Amino acid sequence: MLGGVELRALSLWCCRRDMTWSPAHSADGPPVMMLRARDDNRPWQRMMLVLDTSELRLENELGETLASASDLPALLDAVEGGVAETPTQARRLGGLPASTLGFIL
Repeated sequence: MLGGVELRALSLWCCRRDMTWSPAHSADGPPVMMLRARDDNRPWQRMMLVLDTSELRLENELGETLASASDLPALLDAVEGGVAETPTQARRLGGLPASTLGFIL
């Protein structure tokens, strides 16, 4: 589980990004915390912070690992490095520039 210093760091990190965190239920696995945006205008809505004994993992709602690290600061740095970036228009359209869409049949 996270200690008081780590919980304060997570709270501050979330606050700066207009996010919130809360404990989540994990029936048979390690403790989990849910991170979510306060608004709906994000490329992702929820992420799970999995507090495993050997590492911390950040997973999407499908259980896919977005980042992992041995401590919270390293994990949050990974997120800052682009895990939660807004996709560009070209990526959302399959790599094609929006101006070429009129010519695709």
